[in-house]
Amino acid sequence: MTPHPLLTPLQSDPTQHGQHGGWTLEAEQAQADTVGIRTDSLHLTRKEPSARDASSLARDLAGRASYLLEPLILVEGSEQKALLRSQITDSPDEEQPYYEMWVTPDELSLRRYEGQRGQSRRPRPVSLTWEQAERLVKDVEATYAAEPPEA
Repeated sequence: MTPHPLLTPLQSDPTQHGQHGGWTLEAEQAQADTVGIRTDSLHLTRKEPSARDASSLARDLAGRASYLLEPLILVEGSEQKALLRSQITDSPDEEQPYYEMWVTPDELSLRRYEGQRGQSRRPRPVSLTWEQAERLVKDVEATYAAEPPEA
């Protein structure tokens, strides 16, 4: 299987940026091997903003990205910016890792954190297999290419 053109440069050198179809993919402080990528954050930028608002993009992405470690839910959103976060358990005494995905009409960033509810959180690396990374890139492209729903 040929890797997605956004991922190809990162597979050989994770300090590179992938560019394809009006998108740029950057991985911050990344390490890569034959299995996948481990990074502080993934950041996808689109040259042309989507015609859809951030909240609808985020809801669509939450439904598509079922292959991450935890399901994503919309925490807050507006036309310009939306936040998806992992759905976590209600155990207040337990350290819990979770994803945080910020979505705008022209970009998306994915980070991972760990912490207890009500306490300071700490960043954790985002670890994705190349298959998961490819699915994420394709899901982002498809979501942003979709037409806005008619009112």
